[in-house]
Amino acid sequence: EEAFIEVKKNLARRSRMITLGGGHDYGYPDFAAFTEQTLARGKKPLIINFDAHLDVRPNDKANNSGTPFYRLLERYSKDITFFEVGIQDWCNSRDHLEWAKDHGAQVITLNEAIGSGKNLCQFLSGKITSQITRDHELALSLDIDCFASSASPGASQVFPIGLDATQLLLFWQTINSQFKARIMGVYEVSPTLDLDDRTSRLAAIFVHQFIY
Repeated sequence: EEAFIEVKKNLARRSRMITLGGGHDYGYPDFAAFTEQTLARGKKPLIINFDAHLDVRPNDKANNSGTPFYRLLERYSKDITFFEVGIQDWCNSRDHLEWAKDHGAQVITLNEAIGSGKNLCQFLSGKITSQITRDHELALSLDIDCFASSASPGASQVFPIGLDATQLLLFWQTINSQFKARIMGVYEVSPTLDLDDRTSRLAAIFVHQFIY
C-alpha cells in the first residue's frame, strides 16, 4: 500500500518515473498506481512486461514475485492493454497461461519470437506498436530473467536461453522514442548472484536508454 501511494504521488507530479527491484511483487503497486493515475488523466494504460514468467499465480496465501500480474488483471483487466513478452513454456503452467489470456493478457512467447523468422525488434514492432494509439500511455516492466543466463546470470531464476538483449534494446529504444513510456521498472536483479556485474550493467543500459 505504501509503495502504491508513493508511485502514484510521484507519477502525479513528474512526467516520467523509474523503479528498481527487488522482487517482481513490486510490479503490482508500480503498475496499479500507473493504471489509476493514467485513467484519472483520461488516457488508456498500456503495460508491457518482458519476462520468462507470467507471474499470475493466485495470491490466496501471500503476495510474492509470482503474483503481481494476477493482482493487476484481477482488478484492472477491463481497463488496461497488457502484453507479456518472452514467456518461456517450460516454466509456466498451461492453467496460468489460459487464465492470463482469459483476463485479457496478450502473451508473446519466446518460441513465437524465435520461430517468427524475423529479428526480435521487427517481430515485436509488428505485434505491439501497431496497437498503440495517441490515447495510450505506456509503461514498461523488465524482469531481468527474460534474458539468457549468459547475459544476465544475476537473477534468482534464469535459463540458458531467452530474449536477445541487443534486439530487445533496439525495440526498447524504438518504442520509447515513439511513445515515451511514463514509467519503467527493473526487477529481479540480484547482485549477490551476479557475475562480473554483468546483470547490473545490463539493467543499467536499459535504464540509461529510457532516460536518454
